[in-house]
Amino acid sequence: MKPEPTPDRSWTAPWALIAVLAVLFCALAIAASSIGTLLGDQAITTFVQRANGNVAQLVWHIGNALGTTAWVSAIFVLVLIAVVALRWWRDAWFLIAVMLLRIVAMAFKGVIGSPRPTVAQADLHEVYHGTGFPSGHTLTSTILLGGLAFVMVRHLRGRWVPAVAGTIWMIGVLATGFARVWSGAHWASDVLGAAMLGVLFVLVAANASAMLVTLTARPSTTTSDTRA
Repeated sequence: MKPEPTPDRSWTAPWALIAVLAVLFCALAIAASSIGTLLGDQAITTFVQRANGNVAQLVWHIGNALGTTAWVSAIFVLVLIAVVALRWWRDAWFLIAVMLLRIVAMAFKGVIGSPRPTVAQADLHEVYHGTGFPSGHTLTSTILLGGLAFVMVRHLRGRWVPAVAGTIWMIGVLATGFARVWSGAHWASDVLGAAMLGVLFVLVAANASAMLVTLTARPSTTTSDTRA
């Protein structure tokens, strides 16, 4: 496998940070599975659902769109095709790893079994089925925007790039989280757990892709050194 034709900005996360996120997510998941509604969930839902008007409706539509699995998957596939065509191998491994982790996460809800808000607890905009923790829309949004931010940071030059990419990522996830709580689909703890898991997945995929591209490049490097 040939190296990337463009300068590579290496970026990985400390494994200690990943471990902390994993522990925090597990603790939140255990709490959600045992008591369902966490401290502050009811108050936050009541506060968020006070928002009304065109702005709230707009954020709701944008937030839900960012977390829709079907079109987000389509975006990931298109970006994956593009990075493979450009021979950005680390980005290709990264996107594949993130997509696989998202598939694995689909089993979490059934295992945790945390309930969604009921009509007696919140204003539901529609009938929602299944369990609540973690929020699937928020997880998908976090992974989508985190994946795009990762590619931006690696291939766009300028000190402003990480700040802009991180800001877009954060605002997008907040929009999705707001949409899910505002519509009565999830508790705030469901959204927090999903965002935490999404960030964890992005960081793991970033580190794993760095290791994979190093391993796949070793044979080529060895051959080149031998010929030299």
